[in-house]
Amino acid sequence: MQTILVAADDSDRSTPALRRGVALAADRGASVLAVTALAPDGDGAAAAAQAALLARLADCPGAAHIDYRAEALLGPPAEVVPVAARAAQAGLLVLGLHRPRPLDVLRTTTMERIIAASPVPVLLARQAVATAYRRVLALTAFAAACAAALAAARAVAPEAEVQLLHALDLPLRDRRHPEARLAAAEAAAAAWAAEQGPLAGPAPVMVVPGALPELITLAVEELHADLIALGAASSPGGPLGHSVRDLIRAPPADVLVARG
Repeated sequence: MQTILVAADDSDRSTPALRRGVALAADRGASVLAVTALAPDGDGAAAAAQAALLARLADCPGAAHIDYRAEALLGPPAEVVPVAARAAQAGLLVLGLHRPRPLDVLRTTTMERIIAASPVPVLLARQAVATAYRRVLALTAFAAACAAALAAARAVAPEAEVQLLHALDLPLRDRRHPEARLAAAEAAAAAWAAEQGPLAGPAPVMVVPGALPELITLAVEELHADLIALGAASSPGGPLGHSVRDLIRAPPADVLVARG
């Protein structure tokens, strides 16, 4: 991970992303490229926007120990940010949280479009203080994207404890007697974890019947997880799944999204 790309606007929601990008770069000897997207006709504001972004980077703890630069991009963020990540050969893209709007329930947000088009894993920074991650909740459906998310989590948080979670969605007919479905899921979880080798860690996969959103909230509270890792199986540019969309719109912790 030689370059970390941070996409920021001029709001306070971008500050955790800038701090997290700088902290990760300082820990890994990487550099930070911070970008902000302006309207296509925003040439006149580019120099001021770039200078303001550089000043915000300089204020981040640890910035004095890394190489960093800033660029103002012209065009829609969902288009120019993924292109910048590819051009910079970034290993990670860091974003702040989306600002909720009344019509979000009817449309895909800019943040979701950036994640869908990103060629690299995307970290959504929610926490104001960018301390090293201590506990990772890694979601798995035993798919290639989940393995990619687990590998990305190990790269972002190499010293953190990792707990894998599989949410078992039981059909109504099996809810009174879930033993057979639960045993099959636990066997599949053990086999998948064995395939991941050391990345999976020593703790067994938690297989829990229930709806994923509720289980994530409970698991984050119980484990005191500060990072959630999950895979998005759609092809780059395609729509994100409902579970991914729901989580990233109102996450209980920082979220790392990767594709298989």
